[in-house]
Amino acid sequence: MEIDNLLESYLKSKKEKKEAISSQKYEKAANARDSERKHSVDLYQLLSGDKVEAFDYNKFDKMIDDYCMSKYEVSIYDTSSLTQIIRQKRLNDLGI
Repeated sequence: MEIDNLLESYLKSKKEKKEAISSQKYEKAANARDSERKHSVDLYQLLSGDKVEAFDYNKFDKMIDDYCMSKYEVSIYDTSSLTQIIRQKRLNDLGI
């Protein structure tokens, strides 16, 4: 479940960053970007089992998308992915 909680935090940070950029709140966007990067490194380490020395964001995005597709049948590139993943995660937690 730790992976799913980190995934949720990562996607929330990503969404917050996009919203801050579109409303031109660049300091808030920078903070969200920093949070997104921290969560992405943690997720990468959990999913791959490798220590991060040279982080490849393209490889990471592909790994996260594959994980979400296999577990939740949702792509992270879908605009409503955060909502769908949180919904599926909570249903799984409830055993439904």
